Amino acid sequence: IGGLITFAGSVHGTYYNLKYFQELSEIPLFIAADYERGLGTFINGTLFPPNMAIAATGDINNSAIQGEIIAKEARALGVNMILAPVVDINNNINNPIINIRSYGDNPKIVTQYSIPFINAVQKEGLLSCVKHYPGHGNTSTDSHTSLPIININQNELYNNELYPFHQACKNGVKAVMVGHILIPSIDSSPSTFSDKITRKILREDWNFNGLIITDALEMGALTSTTWHGESVIKAIEAGADILLLPIDGIKAINSVYDAVIN
Repeated sequence: IGGLITFAGSVHGTYYNLKYFQELSEIPLFIAADYERGLGTFINGTLFPPNMAIAATGDINNSAIQGEIIAKEARALGVNMILAPVVDINNNINNPIINIRSYGDNPKIVTQYSIPFINAVQKEGLLSCVKHYPGHGNTSTDSHTSLPIININQNELYNNELYPFHQACKNGVKAVMVGHILIPSIDSSPSTFSDKITRKILREDWNFNGLIITDALEMGALTSTTWHGESVIKAIEAGADILLLPIDGIKAINSVYDAVIN
């Protein structure tokens, strides 16, 4: 494995567990966490309001302060990859999963507040990972349960959903998380399995040379239609560097191994 993701637990237990796992691994592990609102989301640490409230203050410096504090607390715990910020645009009022996790419904406001957060996290020596590429805002479906379909044309996609991700890449963000989203005007495959959305746009068009990580492979958006081993292989073929939360880590590794041998 290349890394772990940490969720709930005590500060003491999490710190010593992560220290132990790092000592077990010959290669230093990525330790990721969904600290969008800080450590307080899961354990005893600072808890910030959601992104929409940060943007409502009208002061982008608040976003930078938030990023700095999250990074310092995370580093003290042993976490080195922050799966944040959310740079989805909240452009569907019925969105059940993004909503107030977004900075707002305007791509420029989302960019304005996300860049200081990214810079602050990475200044502290951690990796910031923007999500959920290519944009999870314009849907009323929760990808934890089923696959969201976003019916927009290419111009709409580039001018809205992709804009904050492109700006983050130009600004030097270290990682991008690909969400499980279907955009029929671009590809008939979900973005996680799409060479056009993952490799072509990120790598070839934008010259992004950071890490590409999938959203959790255990989510219903994929498991409802695709066998787990196939999801693992298709995501790598599309350009993913890291597979997040496969249903079974050992089977995932074996699926990759068998695919390479074959």
